[in-house]
Amino acid sequence: MKKVVIIGSGIGGLCTAARLLNEGFDVTIIEKESTIGGKVNVKYEKGFKLIDEGNLTYYPSLYIYYPSAVDDTLCSDKNDTVMNIMVRGPNLKVSRIKWNISEIQNYRNVVMDTVTKIEGLKDIEKHIKFEGYLTPYDLRDRFNSYYGTAFGLSPALYQSIYLRPHLKSKEISNLYFIGSSTHPGNGVSIIIDGTKVLTKMVIDDNK
Repeated sequence: MKKVVIIGSGIGGLCTAARLLNEGFDVTIIEKESTIGGKVNVKYEKGFKLIDEGNLTYYPSLYIYYPSAVDDTLCSDKNDTVMNIMVRGPNLKVSRIKWNISEIQNYRNVVMDTVTKIEGLKDIEKHIKFEGYLTPYDLRDRFNSYYGTAFGLSPALYQSIYLRPHLKSKEISNLYFIGSSTHPGNGVSIIIDGTKVLTKMVIDDNK
């Protein structure tokens, strides 16, 4: 039986593992932890420039994800909900942010000020029962994310589609890659498509 070791690739690695297991491969997954890892502000251009310079912006663009709307098992109390709010920030390579408690709290207030301007979320603060956060340091230290990036390489023209790192190493035989920074791109659905390509590649290379 052919053996495959998948190291720290999150959902991309997990999906690839499932496909390879179904094809009869002996698969080992190595992760640092046991868990796998909207609205656009009209002033986004100014905000993005500040971020690229390593700063936080007071005009944050938000990605708001509301998973309990489609999966009510995420909340034991049917009157509760789960909401994830992601904010674009500088990665650790360029960041001038210390991400200490004071800075986190201050920026939390900036984000909530933006959120409460959205129709339907004006009084969200009084409904919060629990809140947590992840900084780029958390993404780096807990999930092995390079420079603490949440979505891998940014989709700039020279890092898009075929120009992203490929799934197979040119230097080392039987070494493959999968995840948000590889071809074809980031986002769960795109990564899962990438696992289909990678699975076929591994199978074909081991015939």
